[in-house]
Amino acid sequence: MNELKRFVIAFMMFLVLTSCKNMGTENNQTENVLYPVYKSEKYLSTIPCQRNECKWGYIDKNGKVVVDFLYDYADFFSEGLARVRVGDWESGKWGFIDATGKVVIAPQFDEVFNFSEGLSLIRIGEGENKKHGFINKKGEIVIEPKYFTANSFSEGLAKVLIDRQNSIFGFIDYDGNVVMSLNVYDVQDFSEGLAAVASHEILWGYIDHNGDFAIKPQFQYASDFSEGLAAIIWDDKIGFVDKAGNMVIEVDKYNPRYSSNKGKDESLLLFSPSSWGYQIHNYMNFINGVACIRQPYDISTKGSFTRYIDKNGKLIGTAYSDGRNFSEGLAAIKEGIGNDKYGYINEKSKLVINYQFDDAEDFHDGLARVIKNGKMAYIDKTGTIIWREP
Repeated sequence: MNELKRFVIAFMMFLVLTSCKNMGTENNQTENVLYPVYKSEKYLSTIPCQRNECKWGYIDKNGKVVVDFLYDYADFFSEGLARVRVGDWESGKWGFIDATGKVVIAPQFDEVFNFSEGLSLIRIGEGENKKHGFINKKGEIVIEPKYFTANSFSEGLAKVLIDRQNSIFGFIDYDGNVVMSLNVYDVQDFSEGLAAVASHEILWGYIDHNGDFAIKPQFQYASDFSEGLAAIIWDDKIGFVDKAGNMVIEVDKYNPRYSSNKGKDESLLLFSPSSWGYQIHNYMNFINGVACIRQPYDISTKGSFTRYIDKNGKLIGTAYSDGRNFSEGLAAIKEGIGNDKYGYINEKSKLVINYQFDDAEDFHDGLARVIKNGKMAYIDKTGTIIWREP
């Protein structure tokens, strides 16, 4: 594998690991839930507004502002707390509020991540001097910041980079003890008992909680398991494998624009399956028996598409120019040529909220965040606007 291909795959892995990994997840309904909102003097066409352009607060499920516009960024709640930032994106400090709007962990960290399994991953320092550790819900540091990179806890373990120079990754427990050490190219979080691991030849397989390979390294890319299946790239074919490593759904047959770049000019590499890593990791996971399959933007056709399949590989509905994962029974989709607005379909691919939004996100506890006519709003599952940016 030449250096260009290695760079592209490494860049895709970076996007994967720094992306929001809760996209499309189901949310439990709660009584005292709050939703982040912002106000801005600028016309915006996408969500979210992050870079020093807006002030953020929170509304309740009825659309009433209950936390004033005090923050420079505010996120959704996770495990009863929400991360907020005071100051600009580059040098601001992060902390947490509770569901009453009370600051429970004062903004003091260079970065914090949503709580997962009772702990929040934090970052102290920038660039080559950054270090990651973990705090509890009192804001107490329980695992000292000493890792150059780390992920949030999943299934009782958190991925950390132990030795950057020698590419030694590991997993730690809640007490910070290293329970597994791996000399590999990369590793992902545990999901449904397995974690994807890439060898130094960038062949991906899966290990169990003992560090033993349950599926040997053989894939060009591998993602997390969801509902017993994982999206992979195998021998230039994109599809889903089961926990025995068997290809049970082949996605390529739904993609008439794809053709392999084997033996062709490496300048075409970004159109090969190796460039699917980001799409696969963030979209191609099953939720309530339905998965979203996407093709990245294709310069030659000046378009892309999204389709949905069930666990038998059967197509559901038609193709869309863009689409999100299902959340709480609905998925945001964009129809395509002649219509660049988003609407929502149900799991039978029926349009239930008409095309009208400049941008649209997943549903969280019964409401979804959208952009309409340059203003952020929240809608319920009938498409009724509950709150709109003033």
